Order: sequence, then C-alpha cells, then structure tokens
Amino acid sequence: MKKKIQALYILLALIVLFSVGIVLCGRTDKKQQTAGNEESEPVQVTDISVADIGALAVTNDKGTFGLMIYGDSIELIPVDDGKELEFDAAAVDLGEMRAFVYAVCHMNADRQIESDGKLAEYGYESPKSTVKLFKNNGDTVELKLLNPGAFDGAYYLYSEENGSLYLVDKSTADFMLRSAADFMNHSLFPEIGSANLNSLESITLKTVDGSGFEIENKGGVFFLSDPIEQRLRTSLIYSNLAAPLGAIYGTECIQVAGDTSAFGFDSADCRVDMRFSGEEYSVAFCSNEDGYLMADMNSGMIYSISKDEYNSFSKDYMELLGGTPFYYSLADCRSIRISSADREAYYEVSGTGESMTLNCDGEILDAEKAVSISSLINGVRISGPLATEVNGDPELTIVFTLTGGSNETVEFIKLENSDNYAAVVNGKANFSVPGTDVQAILNGIFIENA
Repeated sequence: MKKKIQALYILLALIVLFSVGIVLCGRTDKKQQTAGNEESEPVQVTDISVADIGALAVTNDKGTFGLMIYGDSIELIPVDDGKELEFDAAAVDLGEMRAFVYAVCHMNADRQIESDGKLAEYGYESPKSTVKLFKNNGDTVELKLLNPGAFDGAYYLYSEENGSLYLVDKSTADFMLRSAADFMNHSLFPEIGSANLNSLESITLKTVDGSGFEIENKGGVFFLSDPIEQRLRTSLIYSNLAAPLGAIYGTECIQVAGDTSAFGFDSADCRVDMRFSGEEYSVAFCSNEDGYLMADMNSGMIYSISKDEYNSFSKDYMELLGGTPFYYSLADCRSIRISSADREAYYEVSGTGESMTLNCDGEILDAEKAVSISSLINGVRISGPLATEVNGDPELTIVFTLTGGSNETVEFIKLENSDNYAAVVNGKANFSVPGTDVQAILNGIFIENA
C-alpha cells in the first residue's frame, strides 16, 4: 500500500509538470550521432529487465495512469483530476499491460540525434508524453516523447537517464501516447459458449418504450417469466441472446469510470441485467450520431459500438420462441404420449444422435423417422397472442415425459368462431395456432403412421 501511495503522489506531480509545461532544460547532452541517417541500425534506448521494475507512470494529453507491478500481476491505476478512479479491475486486459511494460523496457530508436543543446526546439518544454519507470532499487528512468519529426510519423524522444535525443517510429510513439482506456478488454459481458451456457442464471432486458422480457434458468431449462410464462428453446437463447451479447466488442473506450448521465444513459435505449456464474452484469445501450454507446452501469465504463453490434441480440421475446409455442427436443424426452378423443400413440425414446430410435407398441422407428415425428410435433406455428379466455376440452393432447421424470403437457383447444386452436402449455394458454397445424399432427400420427 505504501508503494502504491508513493506512486500516486508521483503521478500527481507529473500532472502538474505536464499541465504547466515549464521544465528547465540546461542539461549537458551526451550525444552520439550515427553515421548515415537513413541506413543506420536501430539504436537501443532502454534495455531493462521487467523483473527490475516496480511501477510505471504515464502522463500525456489523454490523462495520467500508473501501472503497479507485482511479479506476474499488474495493477492499473487511472487518475482523473488528481484522484484515483474506482473501476472494475476485471475489465482490464492483463496481456495488453504486460506488452506495454515490456515495450517500454526494451525500446529502440531509428537513430540518435545531435541536438546541440537546443532541446527546446524539439519540444522538450512541453512533451507529448512522459513515461517514468520506477526500479525496485530506487532508481528511475524517464522518457519524454517530444515533437513529431518531419517524415513518416516519426517523433523525437529524449532520455533523461543518458541525456540523449532519438528519433522513434510512429508505433513506438503510439505506445507512449496510450491512455488507461487502451488497456480495457472492450467487452462488458462474459464470453458465453455452448459449454458454459448453463452458467447463465438469468437475463432481464428492458427497452426505453417499456417493452422487454425476463428469462430464468430453472435446473438447466430456460423459461420466460415476463411478460408471459413460457418454456424456451435453449438453442435460441444461445444464438439470439447469450452468444451475441458476449461477443459485443467496444471499438473505443470513451470513459474508464464515472458518471454515465452526461452521455444520455438516464434514458437508455436498452438495458440488460445478467447473472452469470454468480456474477451480476448491468449494461445499458444508448444511441448517438455515430452508432451506439455501451456502458457498465456499475462502474461507469463506456465504450462505443457499431449499430450492427447493437442489433446483434434479440430485444423481442417473440424472437426467442422461434415462431413456435413450444419445443421439446427428443434428447430431453424419455417418452411422448399423443392422444385425441378416441386414439392414442405412445413413443419411448432410446439412444442419441444417429442411433436414436422410437419404440411405438413394439415397432422400432429409426432416427430418420424419429426426427420426422419430432419435426411434425414441434412444427406448430404461432398465429398470434391469445386475447380471449379459453374454454372447452382439448382435441389433441401431447404429454412429454422428460429425462428427469417430470411431465409437461401441451393441449390444443378449438377456439370459438375461429379455425385456430389455443395451445395450452402446462396449463397456460399464451398463443393461438393454425388449425391446419393441429390437423397435420392428427393425420401424421394416427393416419400416416397407423
């Protein structure tokens, strides 16, 4: 802690030096001019073992930040207006920080320049960036990025340690011009794949017009809990919601931490609250003239994203249904019982993949036939939401016995003054379906397979 506080004081001092821009430059330069400007070999500016560095401070026109080095671990300390910013440490890319420290410790220049003691002509009094390395033995190494050179985006660089002036290329200059925002991992959601999808516990999405939905994971099965209660297809949760949210990549870090209201997030276009592996994520999206902004509503970190990124995930719960009022994979079922007023068919499910079979009254149906029957049952389409109360007896009932032993029931009840049916799933009637789809199941199961 003492080491961190000392580094913070140094960062504050650098802010003062940078903002005032008045530096005494009466040093005697120890310069060596290389022969042959264009064809000279790269000149070594720093050659320091990373293990010898305890801290690093950077000040440029983008702000001030420090890196505290603890063996293999590095801590980022962003500073704003003389105060250390609180931010989500998990949002930092450790690999980027390690690459930065290594680059500063092993810096090369295109060539060394003879300044004739006139450092002010190269921008010494108002450097573009100052990088200070704090060694574990108490020594310091200070590098100043000065004015741009005349060609190829090169910059002048001055080393306080050896009193030498160099010419460095644009990539080296860009490293010294980095800000704390450049070390963020540019993603606010966890990366979710099919292997860890079950760690997704819940998602709540709300849009500015008040629409949205809530989803819960109940024992490995996803259910819509608002605005309606409905079982959801796992594959659609993954492809339409979880995977695209985890893949959103911020193109630019606008703010590392702080208040989001100045960017319009008090009336955000959309907000997503996710619980994944016990961790809470609250992210809001707000449109602007260039696309969208994405903010972590806990830390205040903000990224810019493209319109395509924003449109990549579903905001309408109907898109998560896939156009059907229910879906039961054969892999999730132990058996399926289909019955009408006077007929019944019972299928026992065995095997997986290409070896899957259905046993119907002793007749073994192969995988191709099993898939055909599954498609017929799960292919019932949604006509629309139900606005009327449902009464009457079902003309078709399907009972799915799941692998865990529980039963789930789908009933089709004819609607009055309509060719459509109500699809009643586990006692809840949310949607109407075409009568032709119900008749297709009756014909396919009891006539074609009779």
